[in-house]
Amino acid sequence: MMGRNRLPDKIKDLRGTSQPCRKTKSDFKTISKLPPPPPYFSKTAKKIYKTVGANILSAKILTPSNLPQFVAYCNEIAIYFDANEEMSTLAGRVEEMSNESGSRTFPSGMQRVAAMALQSALKLGREFGFTPATVSRIGVTGKKDNDEFSNFMNS
Repeated sequence: MMGRNRLPDKIKDLRGTSQPCRKTKSDFKTISKLPPPPPYFSKTAKKIYKTVGANILSAKILTPSNLPQFVAYCNEIAIYFDANEEMSTLAGRVEEMSNESGSRTFPSGMQRVAAMALQSALKLGREFGFTPATVSRIGVTGKKDNDEFSNFMNS
């Protein structure tokens, strides 16, 4: 009988549900330094890889086994941004086809590419806590900035 897959101990720690009796003996090691981006990445994908990679490294979510999934996420979201940049005008978002019975307007091929890339990126991003619902599920917390008032209160 198959049940749910076990969660890594790091995610349990982030969620606050970790118990010593339920620790796994062989847990994945997280990546401490982001490897260089793949050479086939566009400039946009490299920028996303570096900025988002720094965030998930600080959350200690990135492991060697989910690195290819993160690379795919960066590639898909870059395709989405690049496609939208190409369609900066309304003329880039629609195509018009005319024949003897008249003309017809429909979404351009780039519009469909952008929509499919966004769907894929959202599916991949859920695994890393990039949507509001999965942030609470995974328990990713951002770094809190210390302001003068909180420094004064804590001293």
